[in-house]
Amino acid sequence: MRRIAIGLLAILGVLITVPVAYVVGYDLVVFQPRVPAIQRLIEMAAQDERSPSPLVARVIRAGGSQHLSAQVSRLLLMQFNLPPSQSPLQWHFTSALWWALVALHFSDQEQSTLYLSLSYMGNGVNGFAAASQAQFGASLNSLSLEQVATLSVIARAPSAYLESPERLARVRTALIKRVQNGL
Repeated sequence: MRRIAIGLLAILGVLITVPVAYVVGYDLVVFQPRVPAIQRLIEMAAQDERSPSPLVARVIRAGGSQHLSAQVSRLLLMQFNLPPSQSPLQWHFTSALWWALVALHFSDQEQSTLYLSLSYMGNGVNGFAAASQAQFGASLNSLSLEQVATLSVIARAPSAYLESPERLARVRTALIKRVQNGL
């Protein structure tokens, strides 16, 4: 009986140690070398993306961006062209790993900046600040609730929403209700 217990503990130890060692190794070998480039992306972001107004922050949160780390990890993987030609299962595993590492190494403010500055907004425009100028001719922090909600919806699927004003209006209205209800 004692032998079985020791064997089970050894197996349990391996089952815990191997994934932790993998994450630590991946962090050191793949993620950490990219941290300086990520910091530069944060520094290069427009002022309104580095310091969004409370309205912008509320709309982004209400727009389904509670897990900003997941969205930022996806944007960073695309920015760095990682992982090249992997299977869908490998892509999801890598995304989950980056999600955890982004949450571990970057503050909510830094994640928000990355999300706002790296999001593709359609028509060759990247970032909420550039999109606010292109769509409304105004700075991001000076936009109304409806305008910020429009950008937030577009960021989810630019082609789908830019090509269907009715769909954009419907989803924007739902988002505005969520913001007004404090969700």
